[in-house]
Amino acid sequence: MLSRRLILVVALTWYRTAAKLSGETEIDLDEGQDWDMLDVNKGLDLLEGDIENVKFDERNSIIGDQYRWPKTIPYYIEESVEMNAKGVILKAFEQYRLKTCIDFTPWKGEENYISVFKGSGCFSSVGNRREGKQRLSIGSNCDRLGTVEHEFLHALGFWHEQSRADRDDYVNIMWDQIEPGKDHNFNKYDDKVSSSLGVPYDYGSVMHYSKTSFNIASAPTIVTKIPEFMDVVGQRMEFSDSDLLKLNRLYNCTTSSTFVESCDFEEMNICGMIQGPNNKWEQRMAVSAGPQTDFTSLGQCKGKGYFMHFSTASGSTGDSGFLESRFLYPKPGVQCLQFFLYSSGGW
Repeated sequence: MLSRRLILVVALTWYRTAAKLSGETEIDLDEGQDWDMLDVNKGLDLLEGDIENVKFDERNSIIGDQYRWPKTIPYYIEESVEMNAKGVILKAFEQYRLKTCIDFTPWKGEENYISVFKGSGCFSSVGNRREGKQRLSIGSNCDRLGTVEHEFLHALGFWHEQSRADRDDYVNIMWDQIEPGKDHNFNKYDDKVSSSLGVPYDYGSVMHYSKTSFNIASAPTIVTKIPEFMDVVGQRMEFSDSDLLKLNRLYNCTTSSTFVESCDFEEMNICGMIQGPNNKWEQRMAVSAGPQTDFTSLGQCKGKGYFMHFSTASGSTGDSGFLESRFLYPKPGVQCLQFFLYSSGGW
């Protein structure tokens, strides 16, 4: 029998070219405005800024199994959804498939399903309401990957990170800086309402409020007890590792739909990778010529986390550096490889 296996080789070769940053290019459709979902939803009558259809007397039941979706969730994208938003929604679905056991499939008449529409903002109910068509809004300026992931995490059963019972151990809520009448959005709930699933508090969660949520002026409403994380809370780039861990625990995922393995280079064994004969790769936290931080911290927390660095400060044209993974055994079908690369200096 012919087995399918994959080996990942990361290689850099030194050529004399202009410096550049490699990665995906996104077109700014918002005229330079960095929209937060709470800004988009300003003026809407929503719980915690982006949650609808929750009665205060029924929250205790939200964590029950009856509010879980099946691992394959039917969805329908209504015609009102903008073209760019549709693309971001489909990209978010792919991230769920890659990193969890949750999949999304076009609705074919199932009793309960998620219907995505262009409402007046970005909002969702929490959990499977079992009411047939359950609407989730991705309105104007909501078409960010992290924002879409955030709203679907609500639909899957998750509250905001700062609603956790232990949040006061990690952040201070500046009550005097909160907009009048909005202080209820900073309530915290015990494990009967919002289970932490045994996962530590996560400043980098895509479900965390930003530091200025519901503020009166420019002062923060949330102050992290570790100052370095002030500009991390509220990130809407992508799932954090803890977001994925909680989702996989809630839905009893033992494997993702398509995800094979990940590596963040935090351990000294660099995930078991083998270096090439020249051995020029180094495990670093920052480099003077850049990057100044590990991408694992979403580019916001300098001096935290490790990455692998290959220096071209010395050597000859054509010199190479190799990192070779162990053999991987992916499932049949198309496989996806995702990694982050930063380059600077004279290649």
